[in-house]
Amino acid sequence: MNIYILLSQKSGGVYASATADGNKVVQMFKHEDDAERFRLWLEADGKDADLTVESTDLDTVVGNCKVFGYSYSIIDSDEFIIPA
Repeated sequence: MNIYILLSQKSGGVYASATADGNKVVQMFKHEDDAERFRLWLEADGKDADLTVESTDLDTVVGNCKVFGYSYSIIDSDEFIIPA
């Protein structure tokens, strides 16, 4: 299954937000327009202006999250998230 992630052009890494306790969470979006909306909110907040939306394989991202100890969230179009 393909999903959409935010990718940093500076570092080449996948964008991950930090929780209150310091854990990293990668947001994966089922729909490209939802990923783009989230990217625009981050940019409007003055955060991470170098992000692009990229399509990739779900299993690849999940595998990398496990290797690096990141959590992940799969966002569907009926879910609404706002950057903190």
